[in-house]
Amino acid sequence: MRWQALCVGGACVVVPLAMGACALVAPLDGLTGNEPDASRVVTVEAGSPDSKAPLDAGVQDTGALDMAVVDSGTFEHDGSVVDAHPDAATDASPTGPINFVQVATACPANSVTSVTARLVDAQKAGDLNVVAIGWNDTTSTIASVVDTLGNPYTLAVGPTHLGSDLSQAMYYAPDIAAAAAGDNSVTVFFNQAANVVDLRVLEYSGLDPAAPLDKTATGTGDSAGPATTAAVVTTTARELLVGAGMTTEGYTAGGTSFSMRVVTSDGDIAEDRTVSATGSYTASAPVSKSCEWLMQLATFR
Repeated sequence: MRWQALCVGGACVVVPLAMGACALVAPLDGLTGNEPDASRVVTVEAGSPDSKAPLDAGVQDTGALDMAVVDSGTFEHDGSVVDAHPDAATDASPTGPINFVQVATACPANSVTSVTARLVDAQKAGDLNVVAIGWNDTTSTIASVVDTLGNPYTLAVGPTHLGSDLSQAMYYAPDIAAAAAGDNSVTVFFNQAANVVDLRVLEYSGLDPAAPLDKTATGTGDSAGPATTAAVVTTTARELLVGAGMTTEGYTAGGTSFSMRVVTSDGDIAEDRTVSATGSYTASAPVSKSCEWLMQLATFR
């Protein structure tokens, strides 16, 4: 026998449901939106007290979440059916805030065939790792990107080269496994010794665990900057933009609307922002003086 819950004036009883009828479940009250305050702009460096703050250009606050999702469908607060047969892939798409979690770097001064960066804080299952690898030659190539937990890494953009001096690629691993503090490290292997490697690893929460990558772009130049990528047009309103850049001099700050997450000892940058509307976007950052520079952008939904 199937049952239905009838709620009147706050009191609920369970009674038999006639065959052929649809069971409606009383909606849940008190759920509220949890997107970050759009007015808050955060620019921090790794290790600062605010390094886990929500990203800038925040997602619009949708206010109260006035519905409940149950096995038999999704229902409005008044009890009307929105979707009696919800699509699992659609319903599983992230809707909460996108947050920066942590950054780890490694910058060996000599030529190396591999480089490793250890993530100091705990990692949460389902988060996204984004990896930017730069090196100062154009003859070495990346053989593989791995981590201690066996998360699979996929090339997002690159390798991008400039002259004979600069090379960079970005990789990502979605839906990562959980790790205790200090228990996960990311290692990049090269086909031969690479010159002055700069590894930046960033962790984010709130992204699609299945297929987060949306668009990518690159830009190179030999000028006073700012270093800027080509524009991309995002396909979803709620996205994370991650920019990573190399230079023969150094980056001095994050680009407009971007939070600078780190400038390494080699002068290379990792930055990010969130957006809440589809549109045309670039990644940019100022350089200290006229020099060779390279910038890459990857957007994630």
